[in-house]
Amino acid sequence: MSKSKAYHKQIGRYVQGKDSNLPHLMQAVFSEDAVLKMLVHSDEIDFPSEVIGLEGISQTLCSDFNERFENIRTLCFLDTVLRSNNLMNCRWLVAMTSKETGALHCGYGEYHWTFEKDYSALSQHQVKKLTIVIEKMVILVPSRDQDIDPEADKKAILSWLASCTYPWAVSHDALDNMPDIKALAGIKKGLLEPVLST
Repeated sequence: MSKSKAYHKQIGRYVQGKDSNLPHLMQAVFSEDAVLKMLVHSDEIDFPSEVIGLEGISQTLCSDFNERFENIRTLCFLDTVLRSNNLMNCRWLVAMTSKETGALHCGYGEYHWTFEKDYSALSQHQVKKLTIVIEKMVILVPSRDQDIDPEADKKAILSWLASCTYPWAVSHDALDNMPDIKALAGIKKGLLEPVLST
């Protein structure tokens, strides 16, 4: 398997583990001393800025995350992938519902992956560092100024994401079918902007 394909497989395994609360999958993805960094540019969600070690990362991204949210669906966009040696970046889109309020949260950002330079058949190109950038997160709630039905919008968004290829998709294929919901306009605009190399 090529290095690029191995990286894609590991990211897909990470998404499955995070979305479905399968922390054992993280053991194959992250090294024992891996570092997770979170750069959050939205007031609508909060995470620790840094987590060190496989156990803490699994707790944060799987157990803790799934205590707060359900119906989690994350897409990574193939056409946004930038790779150089053991580094790989891509954009992502997520939607999920709050277990506490039932409100739907939808947002996007970037994953910045650093894989181990040295690997064996056992390590399977494990991740040494992951930086998650959350660019925007919106919560669908009733509006006083507009006739908005958040329950109908929630069903439309979850159905739309369920129809997309998972976890890897092509951004234009997914966004062409995005429901026409005003709250998503900023997310769509951001995801359609050109990808800048880093």
